[in-house]
Amino acid sequence: MVEPSGERVGLRLSKKWKRFMKPYAPFRRVYRTPGKCPEHTVPYLNREQLISTGYYPNSTQNIVPGQRSFHVFLLVKGTIFYSSILYAAFESLDDIVELGRDLAFIIASFFIYFKLIYFLLYADNVDEVINGLEECYRWERAGPAAAGVRSAKRLHYLIVIGMQIIWVVSMIIFIVLLISTPFWTQQELPLHAAYPFHLHDSLRHPRMHILIYLSQSFDILYYLTWLTVTECMSVSIYSQLTTALSVLLVDRCNEVFHGPLIMQMIVNFLLVSLSVFEAMMARHDPKVAGQFILLMILALGHLSMWTKFGDMMSQESLEVAEAAYEAYDSSVGSKKIYWNIRFIIMRAQEPLIMRATPFPTFNMTNYKAILNQCYGILTLLMNTLD
Repeated sequence: MVEPSGERVGLRLSKKWKRFMKPYAPFRRVYRTPGKCPEHTVPYLNREQLISTGYYPNSTQNIVPGQRSFHVFLLVKGTIFYSSILYAAFESLDDIVELGRDLAFIIASFFIYFKLIYFLLYADNVDEVINGLEECYRWERAGPAAAGVRSAKRLHYLIVIGMQIIWVVSMIIFIVLLISTPFWTQQELPLHAAYPFHLHDSLRHPRMHILIYLSQSFDILYYLTWLTVTECMSVSIYSQLTTALSVLLVDRCNEVFHGPLIMQMIVNFLLVSLSVFEAMMARHDPKVAGQFILLMILALGHLSMWTKFGDMMSQESLEVAEAAYEAYDSSVGSKKIYWNIRFIIMRAQEPLIMRATPFPTFNMTNYKAILNQCYGILTLLMNTLD
């Protein structure tokens, strides 16, 4: 019996939705059951989410019928979206507040576009890291320490997924506010955009204006959702190292994510500085100032999440030496075990760090330094304008 095409589409969407919710589905059960341990690592579950969105161009997905065409479609649509808001910035040169808003979204959109290209080129390398972590995750042997290992895995899952849920809810609120902008401000589109022949003008081309609004709404919903999942996956990869503590993988993670980490540091620095400055400039217009304050909070929250897990990874890696020292007993075990413990103690003297050369390490100390730099730039700009 052949299923109607409508039912097939419905089943595919239902399957994608279940795959997208895979990281969050067992959260309540794991939280209520102390002995419950997740079946997979958080990065593995986040990768399942990315696959469900339709844009995870690794070797496996590229051979799926129609998938490469969808990847090309998303890249073309992203190019048009980015070009339209970039072109519109020239219309705001006479209004510093409007120009600042345009620049903020141009920077954020460039980061999204960068990540699209990055995953197009390096998705297989990301797979290598995730598969390595998944393999380490399953290295669990029977014995007195097994319960402690499962407890650590459970705690890691609850912390990381809990933070991801908070971040996702924040992004949902931001997306709703952004898409609804034309209904509570004088702006005609969610984002200031310009097209040839004034196609974005609601008076000259009302139908095209509606189409552009729907197109922007789709772009905002899809690309911000996709970006949220990629950032959750990237953070979870590093945080998973605090549980797996596979030392040989850390340099590989820094190598694979070198480009995104550099871009992320630059983008967050610019967004925080720009949003605070524009919020001060637009302080007499609460609606506009509120938009910049919300953008600042999201940028700071994003950077805070990375720095927090950077600190966790460094701190827990140092605790390995103490645990290995306590496990060392010359009267029990073989010479091979002694050498392994000694190697762990020696390697754990230097903490694992999350960094992208030449930028500093992702930790709270450098996070505070970035905030001080942003404050210094803000003060300079305000004094210059005064």
